[in-house]
Amino acid sequence: MNYRICIPAFVLAFAMIVPIAIFADAPNAARDADGCRACHQDLKGKLQAPVGPWKGSAHARDGRMCTSCHGGRADAADSRSAKDPKTNFIGKTDKRATTEFCGRDGCHANVVAYFRAGRHAGSVKKAGEPNCVSCHGSHHIERSSARIMTESRCVPCHTPAFAKGVFASLKDADQLTSPIEADIEFLKKKSADTKDLDGKMASLRDHRTRMLHTLTRESMSMARGLIENEQAILKDVVRTKIAIVKRLDLIYQIIMIFCMCLILGFGVYTFRVYRRKAE
Repeated sequence: MNYRICIPAFVLAFAMIVPIAIFADAPNAARDADGCRACHQDLKGKLQAPVGPWKGSAHARDGRMCTSCHGGRADAADSRSAKDPKTNFIGKTDKRATTEFCGRDGCHANVVAYFRAGRHAGSVKKAGEPNCVSCHGSHHIERSSARIMTESRCVPCHTPAFAKGVFASLKDADQLTSPIEADIEFLKKKSADTKDLDGKMASLRDHRTRMLHTLTRESMSMARGLIENEQAILKDVVRTKIAIVKRLDLIYQIIMIFCMCLILGFGVYTFRVYRRKAE
């Protein structure tokens, strides 16, 4: 037997088989992690309905799977095992328990704390409305912003004038913070150091979250004042960093153009020297 031929052939065959085995198992691994969606999308009616909205939700974008909220086992072979009580499975929650459901295990504990400080918490305990789902949705979960709220949801209990005043304040808060968020994302794309900005931006978001969830005149007024003060300071810092980044970009472009001209000039010079020698 010619070992010089057999050994390399064996190594080559092994190198081809192992990746095939790994990639063949990849769909199963994905299925195990996302088994709930994979199963429910093949069902019909109410059991299939949550799949589509969830795909476009904030939870899906953040990698939060069905089990993050409902518990259960995504890798189970059948529905009975997936919803076994031992796996802490929770189906549809009672409206009056929605706030506790969303705030459990530290998921949205700080937001629920703000909500409890508002007047809506008492209404939820009595009638189940307005709860987290009323604004954020049950499966097509949206992040907190004035955009997800509508005056029509407030008018049944509040006067139109009060609803308009609330929405005007919330929209102003969004307009103050949104441009800074966009600027910080721009800096991150440029690989700039934003650690100090992230902490200050988190504080701004926290004030905005308080406004959106307490919805009392006193707390909204206080949060609005904090947002205005912190936003003005943060805006100056962000603008300075953006100006520095843009200057560095300009310097980089100038250096690149200079290098290209230098290379081009050297190439022309070399060509002329070679041509003279050839003549």
